[in-house]
Amino acid sequence: MTADVQRFADKVIQLIRGDVEAGAVPVTVTGFEQLHDHVDANMYLEWAGQVYDPDRPGCIEEIRQIEDEVSRRLAAGVLHTG
Repeated sequence: MTADVQRFADKVIQLIRGDVEAGAVPVTVTGFEQLHDHVDANMYLEWAGQVYDPDRPGCIEEIRQIEDEVSRRLAAGVLHTG
């Protein structure tokens, strides 16, 4: 995993925690795709600074890696820890 993927995933998790605290997302969410049941999860990527640009080489792969890392952390229970 690259440092950029790690950094974006950190930011996305912070944003998700904010939505959990606000009651928009349940603490039981265990994957990025599940977030779509409650919010427009793609906005987390944009708010974290990862803007979709199909003309930028590697953009789609980097987004996939960020989503995978966020899912891994959610499945590991990151929302249940401080």
